[in-house]
Amino acid sequence: MDVREALSRLSRRRALHGTLRLLVPLLWPQVAEASCQLRPEQFRSSMVLQGVEFDGAYALSISEALGCLQEVTTPLGPVNQSLHAIADFYEQFYAFRYICIDPAASSQSQEPPFDYGVYGTPRGGGASAEDAKVDLIHELRALAASLPPNPGINEWFPPANTIFARLRDAHVDWRNGGTKADTVLNQFVFILQDDATLAPVQIQVSSASSLEIDGYADARFISGEKEIESIDGLKPMQWFRVRVLENPAFNYAYKSLGSRANRMLNSGRVGFAWLGSHMGDVSTLKPSAEVRFKGGQNNTWTWTWLLLTRSLRSCPRQDAACIVELLKGPLKASGSLYRDAEEAFGQLREAHQHELVDEAPEMPDAAMLKRLAEDSGLRSLLRISEEHIPGTEAHARAMQQSRIPTEEAFPRRWFGDPALSPLGASYGYFQLQREDATGELFMVLKLTRFYLSEDEDATATGRVQMQFLNFWKDVVSTAQQHSVTRLLVDLSGNPGGFVDLAYLFVRALHPLLQFSEVCNEYDRPAGSLFEVWTQVNVTPLAIFLNSTKEAKKRMESLTPEKQEHLIKILHGVTKACISMDVLSYDDYMLIQSAIDTLDMGEMDAFTLQETVQVLSESAASFGNPFTLYLTAFSERGKPFDPFRQLRTAQRGGRETTLTARFRVEDCVSVYTKEFVDALEGVENPFSDILFLSDGLCGSSCDTASRTAYMLSQRMEHGTLEAPGSIPKIRFVTFGGLGGSASSAKRSLSATAYPGGNVMSAAMGLLYNPVFSAAALGYLAATWAGLQQMKAQIDVFRQRIPQYPFFWEQLPKYPQSEMYQNALGMDALPSEYYFFPTDLFLPEWFANVAGARPSSWNETELRRLHQAAAQGFQRTSPRLITALRGIGDTRDLKLAAVILTSAMAVFGLTWRSWRRRTSHGSLTLLSSSESEDP
Repeated sequence: MDVREALSRLSRRRALHGTLRLLVPLLWPQVAEASCQLRPEQFRSSMVLQGVEFDGAYALSISEALGCLQEVTTPLGPVNQSLHAIADFYEQFYAFRYICIDPAASSQSQEPPFDYGVYGTPRGGGASAEDAKVDLIHELRALAASLPPNPGINEWFPPANTIFARLRDAHVDWRNGGTKADTVLNQFVFILQDDATLAPVQIQVSSASSLEIDGYADARFISGEKEIESIDGLKPMQWFRVRVLENPAFNYAYKSLGSRANRMLNSGRVGFAWLGSHMGDVSTLKPSAEVRFKGGQNNTWTWTWLLLTRSLRSCPRQDAACIVELLKGPLKASGSLYRDAEEAFGQLREAHQHELVDEAPEMPDAAMLKRLAEDSGLRSLLRISEEHIPGTEAHARAMQQSRIPTEEAFPRRWFGDPALSPLGASYGYFQLQREDATGELFMVLKLTRFYLSEDEDATATGRVQMQFLNFWKDVVSTAQQHSVTRLLVDLSGNPGGFVDLAYLFVRALHPLLQFSEVCNEYDRPAGSLFEVWTQVNVTPLAIFLNSTKEAKKRMESLTPEKQEHLIKILHGVTKACISMDVLSYDDYMLIQSAIDTLDMGEMDAFTLQETVQVLSESAASFGNPFTLYLTAFSERGKPFDPFRQLRTAQRGGRETTLTARFRVEDCVSVYTKEFVDALEGVENPFSDILFLSDGLCGSSCDTASRTAYMLSQRMEHGTLEAPGSIPKIRFVTFGGLGGSASSAKRSLSATAYPGGNVMSAAMGLLYNPVFSAAALGYLAATWAGLQQMKAQIDVFRQRIPQYPFFWEQLPKYPQSEMYQNALGMDALPSEYYFFPTDLFLPEWFANVAGARPSSWNETELRRLHQAAAQGFQRTSPRLITALRGIGDTRDLKLAAVILTSAMAVFGLTWRSWRRRTSHGSLTLLSSSESEDP
């Protein structure tokens, strides 16, 4: 889709919105267009202390708030430049740049027995085919082309948020640390207001049905301690799904619709409230909803913008014009990133003696909770009790009261003792638990994250990877001591973390599998910028650096005036690179040493050649700047450059150039001697493993659990030779949209955003090497007098993405595509498959996740683990009857456990056992009898 088509689509959407705007005042008069007006009755004070008001806000309807945001304008140039700069960046570096255009139009096949649905298809678990299509680059450019001369902030930032939200890719953060626009929009808080209390709507969801694996979840919505019967005439979950969950106003980046539901319902327990910068286009939201409770009571919920007055005190009350001017302030200045780039490019413009064209061509929740935890005034304004906010002392006290005593015989063993953490955080714990129904033991392994920040893990000794192995050895030893073969791994809310820790977890569960089997493959896109780089011929530079003759020849052509000019250029470009933080300290010292040498005396062939050498080394020796921080390995564990072996694939309906597939260093590292020795003789004692999730197990959490799961599937189906016993691994997932187990398995996946690894430091690890090759490489070619090379690098330099005007950091994005080896060579990246849950737990559990154990509701947590334990494979009552001659009940249970474990060694389930024995001499179950209790 080119820009004209994207613009045509945008125009059609805007025409439809225009029609709706004509109809809206007739349907809902309160949303008619309005300028920014603030009235006394709209003002709310959050608290009054000794007669003094603190931290008030104006409560505005959707249209009133949009009227104010419409007046927060800026010239088109900075907005246009920002949108195009972001488009340029993602066009070059976003791993899923092409596949997201039309996921279903991507050629793929999967190895038997796998047949997963592709996102954007009827089996894709999320959006419809049309909604799944996002041509990110052209839609951003089309948005820029559609703007008026002085656009209001509501005309470009929320619509761009919506474009990114439609990607459903949680690794993408186009704001990354905040922008000038975030500063403005975060003066607003967007809430779903309970009109009876004027507070954000709080919802508790639970199941009215029995808590049985693969049972039916009849969702009960409770608000204000009253059960909701209907919202706008719809069942509560249906209204929640069609009016909120699938609305482009909300940025919930999960392709699985059930995961998205769990994430938003978590927020609803605190109160539906979002910072303004996280909101997309809200114009399609119906302004209010009529709520009917069981028992006949009614209420109204209204979408409301709160304009906070904390930073607006210099304006008289109700002076909307003054407030609008204050809000415009941050948009009048560029971000520091852009200013540094302008200065640097200015220095390069002078150095290169070229005209550098920088102008663009003409063509949600976590942040809110953090604010609430830190800001008592905002909590007071929103009328949200502190005990509902995770991270506050009141919440910790409330959770403490919910704790139940654990069995003294089975204490928790922590992976990172929260008592030793400055913030009370932990990677998790293991603990033996006994099933209430059967009395049988199982192991609980709760993993909260695969990464803790330095603040959370400041007292940890040694590398976390080795800490995990020591922790795992304790798990294994305890399980063997108590003859426990069943493991429940609680991954609820685990957002991911270290990739090497994820692969170490896979190795722990499959200790005998080889490197090529465990380590998944990755690749990267090779965009037009890389293609231009391949046209730069560095051979003449290599000849110059190895030839005294060439250096002397160059010296003969340099007059004193030209020498002085070259030194001036060297100063300027060095300053430019320092201002952009491109140069490392070592590089800076090398260049500074060359400058000092030149300043102290006359230039000669030796100093000339040495200076060019320093510049070449600082530019990464003119290797491939796209792989400077990429250490890729082959299937045999040998390092290589995947950009030297390009291939094409059909993605999003077009041929796409990709690198060769490679293994990442994070996985290779867990096969080093240190870890191989540490795992020597440490067997996996568990034959029945359940991964428990709320659908929010993200990124590295998926790498850990999904990879272990897929390997188990392959061994079970005979497509991978099992070097030992085969652990039966399944996912059990709770909540989502509720309903039947079959419907849950069409919309709820246990894991999220599994197909790429995030580049969160694009400035240092990607942009700087590229810029260094352009700036210092051009300078080296200039000093060496290599005119053709200068021209080639200049083309490359002009294609480097620009910095967005309002931004303080470069965006985050998936740098690679990750594949599950088990799916075969012709499969798509995992990001675009829907992996349905195996087992469905029909309940929504509150306060059972997070890295701080003080935030857990222990009663709920135990209830969750007991319910999930139903998913373990059961010993058949018929088998127990057949074995009654062995001894008492304890003997029977032990015999059943032994037989179940023995069967697992040979990869047998009760179903396969029955098939193999029903016609043999030993028949434990007839074909008409159930093998499950």
